[in-house]
Amino acid sequence: MIPFTTTGTITTTNILAPILIALGTIEIVFYTIYILHLKPRANDLSRKTIKPFRDYDDMIHGNTQNHRRHLLFKRILDRIEERCRIENKDFKQELDTFLRRWFNEKKKKNDHAPSEEEANDNANANANDSPSNANANASVNNECISVSSNSSSNSDLSQARSEMESSMNTTSTTPTTTTIQCNHDFSSALDQEGLKEFFAWAFFDKFYKHAEEWEENEICIMMNMLQDKYNIVFPIRRSHDNMERVKPRCMTLEDGNPLHRPLLLYLAFWFLRQMGYVILYFLGYRRFFVVCKSGNQLRYWYQSGSGNGKADSGAGDPILFFHGIAPGGLTFYLPMVRNCLTGQQKKTQQPIFLFENLAITCHLSFEALTEEETVHGVEQALRTHGFHEKKTKLTLCGHSFGSFQLTWLLKAQNLRPMIHRFILLDPVSILLSEPDVVLNFLYNGGKEEVNDLKIRLVASSELFIEHYLRRHFAWYNSELWIEDIPEHMHVHVFISEKDRIIDAEKVKKELDRHRRKTIQYTFWEGTVHGDCITSPKLWGEVAEIFKPRYKLD
Repeated sequence: MIPFTTTGTITTTNILAPILIALGTIEIVFYTIYILHLKPRANDLSRKTIKPFRDYDDMIHGNTQNHRRHLLFKRILDRIEERCRIENKDFKQELDTFLRRWFNEKKKKNDHAPSEEEANDNANANANDSPSNANANASVNNECISVSSNSSSNSDLSQARSEMESSMNTTSTTPTTTTIQCNHDFSSALDQEGLKEFFAWAFFDKFYKHAEEWEENEICIMMNMLQDKYNIVFPIRRSHDNMERVKPRCMTLEDGNPLHRPLLLYLAFWFLRQMGYVILYFLGYRRFFVVCKSGNQLRYWYQSGSGNGKADSGAGDPILFFHGIAPGGLTFYLPMVRNCLTGQQKKTQQPIFLFENLAITCHLSFEALTEEETVHGVEQALRTHGFHEKKTKLTLCGHSFGSFQLTWLLKAQNLRPMIHRFILLDPVSILLSEPDVVLNFLYNGGKEEVNDLKIRLVASSELFIEHYLRRHFAWYNSELWIEDIPEHMHVHVFISEKDRIIDAEKVKKELDRHRRKTIQYTFWEGTVHGDCITSPKLWGEVAEIFKPRYKLD
């Protein structure tokens, strides 16, 4: 009996030990590959491509002929100014807050309150070095003029300057230029050099030292906007102050800060996606692919109006759904899809397209579809299933990151006339040029609340998701400006009050500012980002929007 028991124990150990050793070895090998190859590959800037500004560059025969990036900056300033007028706030204070949040703020080297003598010395230094005096002002303007005087596109620059100047509200008297007044000691740390670095990233997606001549000219126009219209000039860099340099948060030029995930977890996400595919198949969906010129594939699931999954046009107009960042991708959305879309289909007879974006699903691949590939893929998918005629009325629905893809489709010349309904759940595309979304998602918003940690652990710190956002995402082509939505589109936006990625109250006010008959929103009190995916109570409200009898007041 004893030898038998001993033999049985040894046998069990002999089975488990090799398995554990094999798993441990695989994880060590994967971690080594992760550190030596995957992470450096994700941070390799040489693989990054700069995408054109869709609305602010004129393209003729594939070549950019006229660059007007300063118009985007003017548009942002105009929105801040209008918001301040409505809310009775100080514009300079709001601009200070807007810029300050885009920078990594540092404390003084000598972290103590200055003495009276030090304060006087600093005041004298500021008086001597500030561009508010005539000499410094002239040097700033001369720098811009000297850059533009050698430009090969002076006619374009002059035209751009004329457009900028004609759009500004000028007065008969010229005010004295003053340095912007900011909270605490930030203005003394943020100077013209830092602002140029920020403009170079935000409007050209590159470091300022790599800026071309026309790009430097555009930056000068932006600096002059602040000076000429708003009476704001930032100081020139000073060598004798005791401030740490502050750097702009150049999201797409920085190295990522991912947290390692074991290979076993990626395999679990893969298995989760496969389970979701099985469920979709039994729900009547069929999977299709659109192959792009680059070799990338746009994957989607389709169910016709009859519910048989065949490639026909069905009986009604199609619904296109785009998911957000989520491990497992569409699988995470299946309960909501089943209750809000598929469940309604029996009554509406509307075909449904569910588009996948593997780059935001914790997928072991650097493959990432561009905006152009996404738009082309959607057009091909609609054509494949018979929805290529202009009379087709599309209903677009996107959650979180999916709101970016809806913005791309809205700008597509062939699709724009076909879009009839626009449904946004927890949208991150509205007010994207404000720092909230980027800071809260990639930089944790400077806070350590539990929900912020959930965002980082579940999504924002994953290597391939972060690589997609930092190397393949163009924010300037992805912001949804409410005024750009055509009058014929019916829009409904669902906002979660306690959303930790967007500023829900600010988005609500922006919708109020542009509210019209065809634009409405629902403000879910007490909910957080993503609750609409898991809450049956919220599913009912979303499902109502998809009903044919639903009309906007």
